[in-house]
Amino acid sequence: MSCAKKLEPNYKLFAGLGKKQGMEVFKSNDYVKLLNCAGLIGKGFNTKPPNRVDYVYTRSCVSGPGGKTGNKTMSLDQLAYAVKGIAHETGMSEEEVTEKLVNAKPAFDATKAGATRFHDDKSNFTGAHKYGGKHGEAENLTVEQIRANRAMQLLDGADLVAAQTKAKQVVDTFTAHAGVDCKMSKNEFKDCLRKLKPEVSESTIEHCKDYAFASFDENNDGFFSLEEFKKGYNQLMDILNIMGNSGVQPDKWDLVKNKYLTFTEVTPGVDRELEMDSARFMKLCIDVFPAVFPKKGQAGRTKADLIFAKMLSERREKTPGVNKITFAEFKTLGLVGIVEEMVKAGVEGASLQKAIAMMVTSEPSVDATAAEAVRFYDDKSSYTGMYADIHGVEKVQTKPSGPGW
Repeated sequence: MSCAKKLEPNYKLFAGLGKKQGMEVFKSNDYVKLLNCAGLIGKGFNTKPPNRVDYVYTRSCVSGPGGKTGNKTMSLDQLAYAVKGIAHETGMSEEEVTEKLVNAKPAFDATKAGATRFHDDKSNFTGAHKYGGKHGEAENLTVEQIRANRAMQLLDGADLVAAQTKAKQVVDTFTAHAGVDCKMSKNEFKDCLRKLKPEVSESTIEHCKDYAFASFDENNDGFFSLEEFKKGYNQLMDILNIMGNSGVQPDKWDLVKNKYLTFTEVTPGVDRELEMDSARFMKLCIDVFPAVFPKKGQAGRTKADLIFAKMLSERREKTPGVNKITFAEFKTLGLVGIVEEMVKAGVEGASLQKAIAMMVTSEPSVDATAAEAVRFYDDKSSYTGMYADIHGVEKVQTKPSGPGW
């Protein structure tokens, strides 16, 4: 059996994790996750400078079968081609690498697969999923349930048991801290956070509580229902992890800027990674504030274009002739313009604080192409040259590529 044929089941599995139906494409994060789960990323082969993991991926996408310059998705044949590079970097034989990749099992401990955590108990399934795939009541399923159930179908054995255990833990956590009315108040939520993260400071707990209720209290009643808690749990834990266990509360604008940078330009050039063009601002508005800037129709796009025009005008007063904005304009004019549109659209609880909370807890949509290249630049530890100078990163001598593989 050929190498590609052996790899095909895991290639399809990792290409589809956490993605919409029809969007099962094997990208760089799927490749890194597969290598991690296979135990192939280690001391001499990792994503730190010099980043040999991404080097093998990029070379395989460009030079492998059917590859071309600029290609950012990996075909099955290109994954088989990458086996040679992985073997070269790790010192293993190609047969050993193939065996590890074939036997790798997905570990659901990353944000990418987080949505599967809360829908893996089959007792909660409805419609066709409840009846073992038979039709009849499938119209009762929400879009979120359909996507989650589809992802869960990829799990079996120990992975399924682990996911079900995690889902039960989330429900048990809510039950242990909610009141008799099955709602969780702000004080009860703070007690819950203290239990989950006892090492963080009170200021961090307070900070997270404010973001949580601004983002996930959908009816703005000052309480969390079980469904609201489920939807927000993964992102809340992400925020706490971002803050760390030092007890030092980060500046909210640092968190906003980090999220802003996931939508910005990444083409090499002086400061271009810090700039945002109109298309990327449009994507930010649609992904983060869909109720105000709907993806379909022209109205939302027109509103986003008008806000961008104000920011661009402001920047051109300092730098004539440019066509992109920086975080300075986004912070002073962009967010204010977005909040104004939130008020006009009747968004409940519309405020600058709510807009900031929505920024911090959002991610670029997985099916978009505008933000794909961010994956290779958002880890500042891997910056070199002028980027290292900008961010104060110690420069590392890049390891030359080995002989052909």
